[in-house]
Amino acid sequence: MLSTPGNFAKPRRFSTLVSMALLLSFTCSVGVYAKDVEPELEAENAVIEVETPKKDAEGKLLESSVVLTVPERPGLLDELVQVALDRSDKASHYDQHVKKYNRIHQKALAMTKDALNYVFYYRGDSPSSEFGDVILNEKQKLKSKGSAEWLQQEHRDATELAVLSSAMEMAAAVGSKDEEQAAQLESSMAQLKELVGEEAANKALDNFKSWSSQVDDSHPVYDGKLWTISQRKNKQKSIMMACKDRDATIQDVVKKVHKYNGHSKLYLVTSRVVKTSLGVASMSPTFVAPASQVALFFYTMATGGAEEDKMLRELYLDRRLASRSRVISEKSNMALEYYQIAKLSKNPALLAFCETVVKQMSGQEQVPEILGTSVLEPAATTVGAGESGNDGAKVAAKPDKVVDDDKQDAAEKVIDNAVEVKTGLSHEARSEAMMAEHMDAVKLDSDSGEADATAENRDESDPVSSEGEPASGETSPDAAEPDADSPDGPVSDSDSDSDSGSDSDSDSEAESGSGD
Repeated sequence: MLSTPGNFAKPRRFSTLVSMALLLSFTCSVGVYAKDVEPELEAENAVIEVETPKKDAEGKLLESSVVLTVPERPGLLDELVQVALDRSDKASHYDQHVKKYNRIHQKALAMTKDALNYVFYYRGDSPSSEFGDVILNEKQKLKSKGSAEWLQQEHRDATELAVLSSAMEMAAAVGSKDEEQAAQLESSMAQLKELVGEEAANKALDNFKSWSSQVDDSHPVYDGKLWTISQRKNKQKSIMMACKDRDATIQDVVKKVHKYNGHSKLYLVTSRVVKTSLGVASMSPTFVAPASQVALFFYTMATGGAEEDKMLRELYLDRRLASRSRVISEKSNMALEYYQIAKLSKNPALLAFCETVVKQMSGQEQVPEILGTSVLEPAATTVGAGESGNDGAKVAAKPDKVVDDDKQDAAEKVIDNAVEVKTGLSHEARSEAMMAEHMDAVKLDSDSGEADATAENRDESDPVSSEGEPASGETSPDAAEPDADSPDGPVSDSDSDSDSGSDSDSDSEAESGSGD
């Protein structure tokens, strides 16, 4: 029998009630199991990797290999930008909102709103309106985690460009030999003080003066030719490509976007089949309809929510990526442009500062390749590969990763703890194993030394050269054949010497007798 519209509506109302009950249970579970994951400051933490220790046949510990990647020391520009952000009230406002939306109850509330909108569509046309506001940047509202991170990123990028511009102008004034341009030092100093404060501005001024004294007019960097348009374009492209692997913001955005587009074809096909099947089943006039709607609701929430919510989050990530890419492009352009101006005007402060900007963006190993000549040397101590401590732990680091002297002791303690956790052996046990290994090596060396000394003594006692000496247990061909003049067989060297001595004596006696 066909169902009437009234009978058809009953399962729908029942489906809504069931969906609401499951929605409440889903929200409670989210509130219990959601974790407040704060963004980690990877620039302050070392990455420790411990390899499996090698052991000999007796099971003794030979060595433990530890790879320590120490964060790179921030440059002058990074320090100035961080000071400017710490002084900015707007940056503090955005930081508070980002922390707010990272809390447990805010995450649970956001997921609950998405689930309610999926069931009741209470947002209406607001999502499409928000899309337009974000694309045209007409309205900036702190209404979600994505919007807070986007506005925070835009403010940081704008602050970084402002600090870079003021610092570039100050460096040009400090190292300039033109009196008119040098007179602009006060105005550029005032601009930088407004952003970073008097203490940080004076520190930057001291750095510029120090660089001016380090590089003189006879430096070979001034002898290089100017770049062509194509060469400069390629250098800027190299810097931007290097930033893709080094910039923390770009890496964070790419990692988050890959959660949406990093699916396999099997997953995409399965998603289409499941949603289509459940959608068709939800139109059935039987009890299958509410069950299908509940299943579709849970499947949609488990895969990240409704598609319009996913696209809105991706749009905010796109705005962050566009903002950061624009800053990287402008920074690289300014660094290369003012570097050429510094070469023409022989401005050492501006030249060195441009090099630090290129180094901060692309890495120390890329500076000679991009600029051709480096005028600054790294001042910090590099942790080289293959250095061994008392416990046999090898410390290795990337060439562009450096560690301050103050952090060296802390890094060694971290390495020792990491080795102990991995190997299960304390520092004393590893020291005893290494000492036993060392004593075995010394004993082996002494035994080999005694054997060599014995061989040398044997060679000195035997006048026959090693080339003509027969092997032990063998007879030389000359000794194997008996002497034709001697009936007793072969004559040894000592016998031949005695015979020759007796013959000479008999000859001398005969001569004396004839003389008498």
